[in-house]
This record gives sequence, structure tokens and C-alpha cells, in this order.
Amino acid sequence: MMRQLVERLRGRRMSSAGALAATGMLLVPSVSAATPGPAGTPYARRQPAANVAQPVFTNLDMIDTTTGFAWGILNDHYALWATRDGGVHWQRRHVASLPPLNAPGTPFPVLNFDNAQQGWIAWITRRGIGKPGSASSHSVATLTVLHTRDGGRRWSVYHRRVLGVMREVEQIAFLGKNGWIRVFSGGVMNQGDTGLYHTTNNGRSWSLVSAASGYVPNPDATPDALPAMDIPMPMTFTTANDGWVAVGNDMISHTVASLYHTTTAGRRWFRVLLPVPAPLQHNAYTTTEFQPVFASAGDGSVLVQFQGDTHGEVIDYRTTDHGKVWTMGTPFQLKASASPLAMSAISPSKAWVIGVTGGSFGMTQNGGHSWSNLPIAEHLKAVFNGGYRVVSFNMVSSTRGWMLVEAGNQKRFALLRTKDGGHSWGIQRW
Repeated sequence: MMRQLVERLRGRRMSSAGALAATGMLLVPSVSAATPGPAGTPYARRQPAANVAQPVFTNLDMIDTTTGFAWGILNDHYALWATRDGGVHWQRRHVASLPPLNAPGTPFPVLNFDNAQQGWIAWITRRGIGKPGSASSHSVATLTVLHTRDGGRRWSVYHRRVLGVMREVEQIAFLGKNGWIRVFSGGVMNQGDTGLYHTTNNGRSWSLVSAASGYVPNPDATPDALPAMDIPMPMTFTTANDGWVAVGNDMISHTVASLYHTTTAGRRWFRVLLPVPAPLQHNAYTTTEFQPVFASAGDGSVLVQFQGDTHGEVIDYRTTDHGKVWTMGTPFQLKASASPLAMSAISPSKAWVIGVTGGSFGMTQNGGHSWSNLPIAEHLKAVFNGGYRVVSFNMVSSTRGWMLVEAGNQKRFALLRTKDGGHSWGIQRW
């Protein structure tokens, strides 16, 4: 149960990269520092006392080289920590209004920080009305949004009744006072409906701007909504009206790569097909798309992973004309062990990808025109050989970044840091 909870907290895939990452065992005084463990597990946690609670960390938002926020579970409660010295020290932030862990009808809260001060947490609570099975029974859903203006020390709480079919928050995105919350209605076999709520006042009030009706009947569906699919759909807004959603295809089929674009603050979405490399056009592949990255409304990129049974590659698509034309970069060839991937980008030109269990590791500094293979050696190689996997990956500059790894079903965590753009990694000391 805990494993499923953690996976849901982290999202359906490792494809929500860019600004999001995760951190590990370093955050609270009750957690001992890491020391070398047995051979093959060089960063195993010291065995804690029986009465010392061990946190599970699910994501990290490093704002810059010094400031970051971590999100996870401690003592069967959701928990938030903050650092102001690049991860050397972390302080617990009290968030009084969070729901209980595993509360019925309350899936997992989602965290997003826009900068060192402004952050949001959101979730949906559902409850049944009327006798189950009766004609009058129905679900009532409430969206709760927490907003901090001081780095998580104090929080304002806002509530909004949402469509009864809505089950959980998938993503929070803000640009100034404008914000969007992408929600999901549930589904199986890659089916499910997506909704989008919008605020223009920092989250105090929200309005429904887009809702699909496919898998779950929805009388409030809107035209030109985001597609009804249960897949990662990372979203980026470049202005108060202009936004992009990357939509992959988890079903093995002839490859289709696409984006969805809005110029109406999310009210109407239109599909933009990306060119597919000729060698892939007649092969069976899945596509996983990572969060679009824009330096301005006109200059942007999106990475797409094409993955077959034995072959995979990543292509960086670039636009310089607000998405009218997207051009393909040079494919970065993946080893079979590299799927799935973690990705981090600091601009449309500079991005890194790594297999969550090792394998391939590469970076581009020119929007995918060329890729450099980075070494998996020394500390990083020892981590993967010790059974660790990347939880998430967070570069904040051309040289500085962090990588959280875990092993043993959240029993052991380590935080790695690079100071040279990913060429070498060391254990984060605290």
C-alpha cells in the first residue's frame, strides 16, 4: 500500500521533469546521516533506533542553487521541508491544513513552488451523497488549495466545489497571479478524462475552463478540451493565455507525437502534430513526452522519448516562432536499460536525460542539435550497482544539480549533487 501511495505521489511516470525532482534521507533531525554501507550499497542509511520514524520523500522543487522544498511522508502524515543552503540543512514546515494520510476519498496532495516564497498545495476530496446504488446517489467533490507567500511558514486555505466526476489533482502551474490546476476523473486501460481549473487571483477562486467527457460521462464537458487519456500530460504556460501540454501515447502503435496548444488560458485546446523521424514512422513505439520548456512565448522545446521493445531514442523538438513550426534535433540513442527516463531542463537549449536505473546519460546544450554522453562512473555507478534508482533529477544551472535515488522500497535514500553539469556526482553532505 505504501509503495502504491508513493508512486501516486510522484506521478504516473518519471516524465514530469523540468522543475520537479526529489530528495532523500537528509531532511529531519531524527534521520541519521548516511555512511558507507556494505559492499554494493555505498550510501545505505544507518540503522535507526526502533522508535525513530523514517521519512519517505516523494518530490523536491529546487528553486536555485540554495533554496528548495521537499515533499513526503513522516509519521503517517504528509510533510514539507525547506532548505536555504543548497540541501546542507533542512527545516520542517508545519502545514496544519493537510488531510490525513490515506483519508477516504482524498487522493494525494500535489505540491508546486513558483519561487522561493510562493507555493501551492492542492487536492480533491470526494464524498458520496444519498444511499449507494439509489437513483439519487451522487458524488460531491471539493478542491482545496493552500497558498504560501513566505516559503511555507504560513498558509492560506481556499475551497472550491468541483465536478463530482473529478478525483485527483495531477499538476499545479502558476505564472504570476494566473494559475491552472489539472485534474483527472479516473480511468483504466489508458482511459480517463482531464479537467482544468483556472485562477487569476493567486488561487483564491477557481473556474472550470476545460473538461473532457469520454470515459466518465460529464454533462459539463467543454468543446476542444484536452484529450481523455490516462497518461502523463505535463503542462507549461508562457503567458496568461498561452499554454502547452505534451501528450504522449502509452499504447504500442505507430508512433504519434503531439502537443496541445491554447491561446485562451486553457479554455480551448488544439492539437499540434510533431514530425516523426522517418525510421520510426512504420514501427511500433510508445512515446513519452516531457514538460515543455519555454524561454519566451516564441522560443521553446519539448523532449520526446520513443521507446520500442529493443530500441529507444530521445528527440528534442524546437520552435522559435511560437510553435508554428517545430524542428527535430539529432536523436540521442538510448540503451535498453535506460527506459524509463528522468529529465531536467534549465532552458529550451539545455537539458539532461538519464535512465532511472542507469544505462544512458546525456545532455544537450544546443536544443538537441547534438548530444554529449555523460559518464556513469564512480559514485553514480556505485549507486546503480547498489540497487538504487533515480526518483527524480533536478538541474538548476549549467553546473549545479541534484539527484535523488532510492533502494529497497523507500527503505534507503541518498541525495547526490553535481557541480560540473553532471560529469561527476558526490554524496550530498549535511
